[in-house]
Order: sequence, then structure tokens, then C-alpha cells
Amino acid sequence: MIPIVAVPKAVLEWLEPYREMFAREAGFQHVARYITGLLSSPNKTLQGIHALQIWPEGESRSRRAMHEAVMEGAWAPRELLRLHQKEVEEQTRSKGKRILWLDWTFLHHARGPKIWGNEKRYDYVEKRTTHYQVLSTCGVSTPNRVDCLDVEVQAPRLKEEEEFMRQTAKPNYEALEAARERLLDLLAYHSHQERYQTRTDMAAAMIRQLESEGGFEDADYAFDNGLFCKQVVAAIEEAGKEWVSELETSRKVLWKDQWVRLDEVAKQLRTESPRSFREYECEKRNGEKQKFWAFTKVVHLKRYGRKRIMIMHYTEELSDEPHFYITSGISWKPPRILRTWSFRWGAELFHEFAKQAAGLEDSQCRKEESVQRHTVLCCLAQSLLQSLPCSGATSEKFAWANGNETLGQRSHTLIRQLFAGILELAKNLWGMGRSNEEILNVLLPA
Repeated sequence: MIPIVAVPKAVLEWLEPYREMFAREAGFQHVARYITGLLSSPNKTLQGIHALQIWPEGESRSRRAMHEAVMEGAWAPRELLRLHQKEVEEQTRSKGKRILWLDWTFLHHARGPKIWGNEKRYDYVEKRTTHYQVLSTCGVSTPNRVDCLDVEVQAPRLKEEEEFMRQTAKPNYEALEAARERLLDLLAYHSHQERYQTRTDMAAAMIRQLESEGGFEDADYAFDNGLFCKQVVAAIEEAGKEWVSELETSRKVLWKDQWVRLDEVAKQLRTESPRSFREYECEKRNGEKQKFWAFTKVVHLKRYGRKRIMIMHYTEELSDEPHFYITSGISWKPPRILRTWSFRWGAELFHEFAKQAAGLEDSQCRKEESVQRHTVLCCLAQSLLQSLPCSGATSEKFAWANGNETLGQRSHTLIRQLFAGILELAKNLWGMGRSNEEILNVLLPA
């Protein structure tokens, strides 16, 4: 637990382009301290982050003041994300291959059933029933970094409202006033239902918004089979870009004038013509070179038309389980398909880091606006840490990195700057004649 005396200089420099989004300097400072707390506090709720704040003498701020600035301030989270997209586009331009990824994840809040969007349902990943939110994400991966460009928590289905409408329905309404009230209730219910979006709806909306901004012209898309649907594919192709996705083994393709499942096609090829799997080598996103054996062909899929599929094995004997991929790049070769797909795993890196280090699952806010603001600031915190300078590279603790700049070293930089603020405050207090006990009460109140 490290007290936050002031926002580190490196954090303020990185946040400078975002200052225009905040009307008041005090509000900007609260948000900067909140983001710093997301990266350094062991308790990443607003209460836990505020408990670490050390304010200048005579200028203390209440927790309510931080809550108003961060969760209720005049800044707009969606506009902040639009500005973040432009900043990331500039920072990643000419930094190697860029691939845009789409994904979703579950945010578990087992002790917060009243949190907005937090519903009790079955989690097929952990194979249990629990409370969680559904978070849709869109980001960009380069060889050296992963940035999230858009995040949105799925609105809950209003099951209680639906049940209320069903229970209060009447065969007829003789009184005009009763009919009028029922009509208003129905309009409100319809408005709420219209707000609900599936994961694929949210992904398609993110694509169209991102492409409307005109950035990332050189970046194609990658996503898993959970988002492989007509509306997502159409949104990408409307922008004139290519995409790569996984395919389910049960997907049927037109094979020798018959509709055949992909796993049956793969089995037939392995037994009848194993030589159709050719050896290739691909350099993945992390620089690792991977040998693989693949069969690729342009086939017809229902509702999607002509697409190129790839059936891939990692062993020459074709003894491992096959992997299935599909792309709109009709002329793409297997190495390009696999290399593009390797950038999709940046989504998993973002989800893991944002949950464990940036507090994505730690917010206890109950209102929709507060939940959306917290997820947006976690998105910024993740990009911020990747942009910090590195320190500690020569220490034994980071010797294993062999010269590579790691997130651990960047986090070390943030901690060093926080300690520098504590030392500067203690130095000033000693110069004013304060005792050690008085200084300790400032830094860690009894």
C-alpha cells in the first residue's frame, strides 16, 4: 500500500492530451489520481483509492468530492474513448503490423448483485452459476503493445419489467385514463427493450463507429467464432477490409457439390490425401517462428458466399487436433492467415491485465453511468502503463527480461515516482520542524 501524495509526472504527461475533456482542473486531478490508484492500489474501488490519497496541508478532499469528479463529472466517457482512439492511432502508426481485434469477457461481481448489468446466470467458462457482467471490447494489437479502443458493458434484460407487464395486462381498458397509462407503460417497456444489444450487435456497432473515424486504414480484423456472424462480417466488409476468424467444426461448407461438416472434410483429407497438407512457416506477433502444415481452399458457405478456409495441424503426421480458420482474403496464403490470427490473442492479454492489474472487476458502482466510466478509465490505465518509461532493467529482479522492456519494469517506474513524492513531502515536513510521528500521521493516519 503506497500513499499517493501527488500524481506522478509521467502520468500527467501521458494524460495531457486528455485534459481538454475536463472542464475543471480539480476534476482532472481527481481522475488522474483515480487512474494512478487503479495501477498502484491493492483495493481498486473508489473508496480504496481515496484512502491512499495524501493532499497538501489544508486542501484535503472528501471521498464524495472524488466520487463527483470521477463518476458524476461533466466529462463524457464515450467522447473520452473517441479521443483515446485517435491517440492510440497516432502512437501505433508506422510501428509494425496492426490488427484490430473484437472479443468479449465476463466481469464477475459475486458480492454485488445490485451492480448495473450484473446478472446471475451460468458461466460456461467456469462451469458454474454466478453474477457477472458481459463486457464487449475492441482493440488493436501491434508486435510491441496491445491497446483497447472501445469497451461497453451489455445492458441487462429487464426480466422483472417483462413479468410486470405480463401480470398487469387486462383484456380491455374501458376507461380512457387507464388505457392512456397502459400505453405509456408499453412505450417505456419497448424503449428499454430496444436498448438491449447482443454481443454481435455491440461488435458490429463498434466496427462501424471505429471505421467512421477514419483511422487504422491498414489494419484488418481478427475475432473468434463466437463473433462470426453475418452482421459482424458485413460491417467489416462495408469498410473494405479483410478479416480472419475461427470456424466451428460443425460448420458446413460446399465440398464436392455436397454440404459437408468441416471436421468430416479434415478427416477425409487426412486419410485420403495427406499430401494436400503442405509445410509452412509463420512469424507470429511475438516474433516466434512456427512451423505448421495446412490445407487451404476457397469454398462456398451459406449466407457468406465464397471465402477461403484453412485446416491446420502443428505436427507433420497430422496426429494433433485440426484447427479451422476462415478469411475474406481470397488470395491470402496460410502464413498470412496464421500471422493475422496470432494478433487476435492481444484481446486475451488485455482482459487478463485489465482484470488483475487495472481493477476492471473491482468497481462496486451500481449506476450505469458509473460502471461505464470505470471501464473506460481502466482502458486508459492499461494503455498508460504501456507508455511509461522503464526502470529497474539492471536490477536482479528483472534480469530475466534480457533487455526487453516489460510491464513489470514500467510498473516499477510508477512505484518509484510515487515513492519520490512521499520522500519530497517528508523532506518538506522535516524542514518545517515536524517530528517523525507527525509525518507518519500525515502519510498513514492512525
